[in-house]
Amino acid sequence: MNTDNQTPQSTETQIEVMIRAINTLMAKVGNLTVERATEPTAEEDQHITANVPATVLNVYPELEKLIPSISDDFHMTVLTEEEKREAIYACPKSSNVSYNPPP
Repeated sequence: MNTDNQTPQSTETQIEVMIRAINTLMAKVGNLTVERATEPTAEEDQHITANVPATVLNVYPELEKLIPSISDDFHMTVLTEEEKREAIYACPKSSNVSYNPPP
C-alpha cells in the first residue's frame, strides 16, 4: 500500500471542502448583514420613541441659605379644594380674546 499518493489528494480534497464551507459561511454572513441593514432601527422607527431620562437638580448650599423654602417640594404639596378654586379662578378668562376662524 502506498499511502504517500493518497495523502496529498485527501489533503487537497479537505482544503477544497474547507474553502467551500468558508465561502458558504461568508455568503450567509453577507445575507444577514444585508437583512439587518434593511430593517428599521429604533431611531428610524416612527412607533418607537425615546424618553428623556430624569434629571435630579441639587440646590447650591449658598442659595439654600438665602432662600430656605427653595428646598421644599412645592410641586408635591396638596392644595385644598378652596386653594385649587382660587388658583384656577385667579387666571384671566379667555373670553376677551377675539378669535376669527379661518374661512
